[in-house]
Amino acid sequence: MKKGIFSIICLFFGMTVFAQDITNDELFLRYEAEVKRLSTSESYLNYSKINKEYYDKINNNQLFIDAPEFIEDQFEKHLKDTKFATTDEAMELYKKQQEAQDIFYNDIKKSSNLLSELQKKYEARLIFETYDLRNNSF
Repeated sequence: MKKGIFSIICLFFGMTVFAQDITNDELFLRYEAEVKRLSTSESYLNYSKINKEYYDKINNNQLFIDAPEFIEDQFEKHLKDTKFATTDEAMELYKKQQEAQDIFYNDIKKSSNLLSELQKKYEARLIFETYDLRNNSF
């Protein structure tokens, strides 16, 4: 019984020390700063705005999300299922959404690379939970 309790205490202590190690890790601190920067970046805010407008106008219909090579054809056939007045209007916003997405995804590369490096040292769950605890406190 004492051995079991001692094992639990050691495990808890080990997890606590491990979690403290990540908060002092320079790589984690760089990742944390990059994620914070991204959440207020122009590329993210622009992408979010255009993406919301696009999804609102397509009524979240999957026909207008998948298979970009057929998107214009889908708008021509199913324009009545959207809030767009014309196929040209739909295609213009679709292209703006794709461009904003490309810019934002390009901006994400640095945080993705940092996360990949962190995952060589820590489990993803620990990384995300630590970030959430430090930045999304209620």
